[in-house]
Amino acid sequence: MGDSEPIRDHCQQADEPQQLKGDYHSNPGQVLKVGEQTSGDNPSRGGSSIVQTAYRYLNVPYVWGGISSSGFDCSGLVKHVYSIHGINLPRVACDQANAGTKIWSMSQLQVGDIVCFSGKRNGYVDHVGIYIGSNQIIHASSSAGRVVVSSLSGNWYQQTFVHGVRVL
Repeated sequence: MGDSEPIRDHCQQADEPQQLKGDYHSNPGQVLKVGEQTSGDNPSRGGSSIVQTAYRYLNVPYVWGGISSSGFDCSGLVKHVYSIHGINLPRVACDQANAGTKIWSMSQLQVGDIVCFSGKRNGYVDHVGIYIGSNQIIHASSSAGRVVVSSLSGNWYQQTFVHGVRVL
């Protein structure tokens, strides 16, 4: 792509913030302890299982239209992670935003919820991630060029949050 502007999809926002700095990586096969189970009867469909699966893709490259472990866009990552747990979601962010029970407050998000944003601040969902607990999401970020963990405390996330979606 050289010096030209990178291709942007429905998940890229020009004003998407820089991602958290730090040691957010996992080793293949590493078991990560995250929030409590949210679905009771089926551990493979619990929020912590969703998050453990998502962490496998940390640092995978961002690829416009990507839906595999060789590269993801935001909705491709969400769809892929949930599909591993037997949950079939729509392909694009705006459709994923309507796939389950809406959660209108960030404070009510649970581990494994889909978090929806409107970068243009018009209510149209154009970016999604997976809530991992502790006020953070994992998502495919085109500005970071990879799958990253970000804090929901940042201004961009606070200003563009539309709602969460609970499908578990």
